[in-house]
Amino acid sequence: MLDTTKKMIEEIEHGATDEHGWKSGFSGDGVKAGNNHGYNLTRVEIIAEDASREMAVILVINIFKRKATHYPTIKKTRYLIGRNENGIAYAHPIPALPAMRKTSGAACIDAVCCWIWGIESQQLAGLRRCGDTAAVRVLAPPRGALRLPVKKIGIIDSHIIDHARDIMYTDRAVYIRGGYLIHTKHQHPAARVPTTWHQIVIGRREAEKVGAATRD
Repeated sequence: MLDTTKKMIEEIEHGATDEHGWKSGFSGDGVKAGNNHGYNLTRVEIIAEDASREMAVILVINIFKRKATHYPTIKKTRYLIGRNENGIAYAHPIPALPAMRKTSGAACIDAVCCWIWGIESQQLAGLRRCGDTAAVRVLAPPRGALRLPVKKIGIIDSHIIDHARDIMYTDRAVYIRGGYLIHTKHQHPAARVPTTWHQIVIGRREAEKVGAATRD
């Protein structure tokens, strides 16, 4: 395990994030009084790491056994962990992807990022991220997209687009040229969007089974 990965895991486990993650270790939490054979064990396994970006893909496993005669309950959640634009560690739940078996290191992490944002690997370099929302470079809005005669709009509950040169939309997506992607609670720095066309995308999350995901 790289030192950068170890430090992020420690921060997440000790609550140095926007929300709490999981807690590794062995305990008797949940065991009935008088029964010394039950246990609750949570451990972390490393799937892929990239020290240059301070990112890693990990597997968190929780094994719970109420009594010695019971079968254990096993829950697993895979996370992409990293640091957001403010340097705060996050844990983003993800599914089991083929890349986790076929690749390692940066290639695996790229595949996970592509799943989160719903994009191709060549689009990662131009990604403009603001928390769990990002602007992704595209050639142009699709045919039939409508132009909005404004420079500022709200998207979902947590972000706005401001000072945009152009804004277009379909029933599926919003497209902008220029301007800024801004978090309304100012928990993330504003992302400046170039004057080429970009689609606004919201990061996908897998349902977490161990602990709770942190905010990105």
